[in-house]
Amino acid sequence: VVLDPGLLRITDVTAGLKDTGIIVINTKRSAAEISKLVGGKWPVAAVDASGVAKETIGVNIVNTTMLGALVKAYPVVKMDSLLDPLNHRFGVRGKQNFESASKAYQQIVIEKKSKTPGKVTLQFPAEKVLSWKELLVGCAVNAPGSTVEYSTGDWRSQRPVWDHDKCIKCGICYISCPQACVGQNEEKFFIADYYHCFGCGICAAECWPKAISMVEEEE
Repeated sequence: VVLDPGLLRITDVTAGLKDTGIIVINTKRSAAEISKLVGGKWPVAAVDASGVAKETIGVNIVNTTMLGALVKAYPVVKMDSLLDPLNHRFGVRGKQNFESASKAYQQIVIEKKSKTPGKVTLQFPAEKVLSWKELLVGCAVNAPGSTVEYSTGDWRSQRPVWDHDKCIKCGICYISCPQACVGQNEEKFFIADYYHCFGCGICAAECWPKAISMVEEEE
């Protein structure tokens, strides 16, 4: 079960998946498209859980939404059996969460396993795993300012996008960014360094001219 579609860019989500398994993924892409990326080796169940969650519960938190998708793709329990546990867990918001799960159950599209499976064509940067002999004592930062080498942008599910027609160059986004990854381009408009931006949305929340929108990472 893949809650964050951004994982497709940084790791092999099929690693360790048995031949009898199924991939259930939150994505705006079609199930057929994802199936091609994994070589058609497994059935793929795809649903825009982020869109469903924002529509039903108002936030991009897809845990309970994906429960509905999972139940449809792998029906070990009936959908109605989720109602009482969700009411118990979320109280007055249980109904909203059940509605979110139900919509995912209805909207999910399942692509069957290919009769002639191919190769997995997911592409992501290779990550070198250091041996214990290569690790520094205490795994400490070994040079001043080396934190810029870490791609915290991989954590992101949404990214900030500036509308320069609304931007008044006040700099509130620059001041508010906890990662200090907001800078200016040649025209002095503010932009984010997406290598380090982890999509917290603080800049968009603080921008009083409403010049910043948070956009799903797949768009």
